[in-house]
Formats: sequence, structure tokens, C-alpha cells
Amino acid sequence: SLRLSDGEAKSISAYLISLSGSAKRAAPAKLDDAAAFKRGGKLVRERGCQGCHAIPGMETTSKIGPDLTRFSIKEEFELSFGNVVNVKETWDDWTFGKLKNPKIYQTKREKLLMPNFDLSDSEVRSLRTLLRGMGGHGPPHSVHYEFDERAGKIEAGRRMIEKYNCQGCHVIENWGGDLLRRYKEKNNGPPILNGEGRKVQPGWFYGFLKNVVLLRPWLKVRMPSFDMPPKDVAALVDYFAALDGKLRPYVHFDATRVKAESVAAGRVLFNKAECFSCHGEWPPPQGKEPPSAPDLSFAKNRLRPDWIADWISNPQKIVPGTKMPIFFEGAGAKAKVLSGKRTGKDEDRWIYALTAASEAELAEEKAATLRIGGKSIIVIVAEIDEKTIKVSSPENLGPRFGRAEITSHGEPVDEELLGGDGLRQIEALRNFLMTGSNFKAAESPKKGGEG
Repeated sequence: SLRLSDGEAKSISAYLISLSGSAKRAAPAKLDDAAAFKRGGKLVRERGCQGCHAIPGMETTSKIGPDLTRFSIKEEFELSFGNVVNVKETWDDWTFGKLKNPKIYQTKREKLLMPNFDLSDSEVRSLRTLLRGMGGHGPPHSVHYEFDERAGKIEAGRRMIEKYNCQGCHVIENWGGDLLRRYKEKNNGPPILNGEGRKVQPGWFYGFLKNVVLLRPWLKVRMPSFDMPPKDVAALVDYFAALDGKLRPYVHFDATRVKAESVAAGRVLFNKAECFSCHGEWPPPQGKEPPSAPDLSFAKNRLRPDWIADWISNPQKIVPGTKMPIFFEGAGAKAKVLSGKRTGKDEDRWIYALTAASEAELAEEKAATLRIGGKSIIVIVAEIDEKTIKVSSPENLGPRFGRAEITSHGEPVDEELLGGDGLRQIEALRNFLMTGSNFKAAESPKKGGEG
């Protein structure tokens, strides 16, 4: 269901009817011709139309095709090759010929009814393999692929993706999105679902698929309501989670351990970055622009906490071309360190020179995390000269150390807030989103007394 109003449904119907053009209508059938009715019924039964189509009055009519249960164990002498001489008398060759051209073995005495499905050679071979595996003597165990938990969930989910044609609208596993390709501005089309399992919480996702809610009110395209059975919904949720290695079926964010200072800082950053100017109310108040980004009131139940932090750090890395701006320039930039040595001390901070494996692109005079073995130390990047990175730390790391990795916290939104540490500010914004609900109330009053 696309949840259309009566007017919308009538408009779509009128449009579809208009596509027929000026083609002549077919002559009406003579519904009162009893003889024609009888001949038609006979023809339908002979051709087995009721095997695929639901036809009133033929619900109990038997199908015209033979039972295939024992087909895989038929001997060559049980197969009729008709007058054909250029097909080897083997089960494999007979079956290939029959599927490729069902009338190939027809003779004057033996009329064959199976229709030609215009199968490719690859499709014929796949069907032949399926038929060979029927009858209780399938292929040997050695050729069976044993799915582990993750692979099994991915395989089951792909069947659901095909069943509901999800890739007709969305790009999933970098494939599909036929409808999305019609949009010049990709942000106005169906969202790309690469990385969806890493992004959303499974409980919320399950509820969304059962009862679709409006997330992106600016979109004209709509997500249908499929009325899926619970097992199909669960298979889809597990599929996206398994694709991104998120097999744990729950997400926990302990709001009681979040410091009030962090939430308050997040509120300040939310206002300073003017998040509500895009993530606004729907429907918009009179005189206000409609929102152009998702409703953040869903964030704490919809999004995974770690994904929120990664998204705020560098949205372009997750979704190239997104309208979401980068507020913490350089956050997450890394450099491999081959070695480090202590070069002196400046008041209460030790100075180190790090030799990087390649030229580093880290934010200077900003915080970074230096990881040595299993230990993480917060440092300040003082200066970068090609492959040499000078950092300072209150911690004495010794005269020399070996391989390490340094990750920039990026440019902060506020130079004073939380010590000007970009990473702490990213975490504060995440904490605010995961604990807040009324984001309009977080807006700072406008100048001139406007609320």
C-alpha cells in the first residue's frame, strides 16, 4: 500500500489510462455464444492455463504436467527422444533439450503442451541442476555449501530483497536502484541502503518495516507498506545487520553514564551548528521552510550510537554527495607511525617527534589520539613537516617507542568548549541526540526577541 488519498489514486489511474494512446479497442467478446464458451473451456483445460492462473470453476481441475518427483532417477529408455537424432541419449542432454525447446521431441502422434519459456543456456543449466537434485538423491554432501550464521542470514535476506523487489528503488550491496537513477538530485530519491545495518537499531528497523513512518518529508516518492509476515521482516532486519557484521541483536546506550556537562555541551553545539535549520519540524510552522533532512526526534531509537559519532565526524565518507556538511574538518584522519622519540619538555608537557609512513594530513594545534599497543594517549599535534609529526603530551612515553597510529580529532566547532577537543565535541553532540527528544526547545532564541 502506498497510503494514497482517493484523489491521488484517481490521478494515477487517469495517468495510466492515458498511456494507452489512441490504439483501437479490441472487438468485444460474444459472451452469449455458448458454443464459443465451451470451446474456450476445452482449450484452457488442454493447454493447462489453470496451472498458473486462478480461473473460476477450474479450482479442482488437475494440472497437465507430469509429477517430477521421480524425474531425476529416470533411465534413458524412459525418455522419449521422438525423431531427434542430434541429441545424445543421456538424461542431461534430454533435459537440456526439453527445457531449451519444449517441442523438440514432438512427433505427429505425440503432441507436447509445455510452453517455450525462452530460457537462456545458463537458466536451463540451473533448472537442470534443480531437477537432478529432486527425488531424494541430491548431490553429494561434499558439494553443499555450509552457511555460517552470518552467511545464512545474508542468503535468507537476499531472498526477501528479491521477493519484495527492494532493489527496484534502493541501492543495496552497490546494486539496484532503478528508480533512484531517474533522479538527477540523488537526495530527492529513495535512500541508498548500503551500510543500513551499521546505521539503524534492529528493534526500530523491525517496527519501521511493520509500520512505515515518515522520515524524509521532503521526498515525493513514498515507501510502500508491504504488510509483511513477521518472519520476512525479521529476515530483512537480520540481513542488513549481518551485511555490516552487526550480529548482536540489541543495541544499548546507557544514558545514566552520560555526564550532564556533555549533554549541555551538545546542546550548545547543536545550536551553534544550526542543526534545526535542516532537521526542522514537519509540518513546518507558518512562514518556515520545510525540513530538508531527517527528523532527529527518531535518532535515539533509530540510529546506532557509534554510527551517529562516525556520521558527525565525516558524513561524506559514509554517504558521498550527502547534503550534510562536515563540521569537524579532518576528524578521523589517520597516520601510521613507524617510530617515535622524545625530544624535550615544555613546562609540564613532553615533546615527541613521530616518523610517519607517509605524509600526514592531521589538524595542527589540535587534539589527536596516539595508540601504542593497546594504550591510547591524547596528544596535541604541534607541527607537521612532511613525514615528521611533532606532538606534546603530559604523559611520559619513554625515550623511544616503535610502531603506533595517530588519529586526528579534527577542527572543533567551538575552540573553547570541552577544551577545544573535536572528538569530545562529537561525542557531546551524539550524547545530546541520544538523550534528547524536543530539539526545537534546544534552539537558541533569535535576535530581536523572536522565539
